Amino acid sequence: MPLPQQIVAGLPAPGVVTTTATIAVVATTSALLAKPLADLLLKVVKPTVKKVIKKIAAIRGKPVPVQSLRDRQAEQRLRNHAIRKLKGKE
Repeated sequence: MPLPQQIVAGLPAPGVVTTTATIAVVATTSALLAKPLADLLLKVVKPTVKKVIKKIAAIRGKPVPVQSLRDRQAEQRLRNHAIRKLKGKE
């Protein structure tokens, strides 16, 4: 059997190639879009969860460590920045 025929015989059907390419494109696109979205949501959710945990600790009577003014301002800045991004203002 000549070489060109062997090469053609070894290729998959066009439908299989199209399906595989489509799956690869969708997977790559979703991975690229999911990372920034996950980071953004984490920036919004993390400070909220920390606040809730602190309030629960206060209700239970456990001592809550006092944060410095700079730390509180930094947390608020991150939270506001993430919210502005979610609203599309940035």
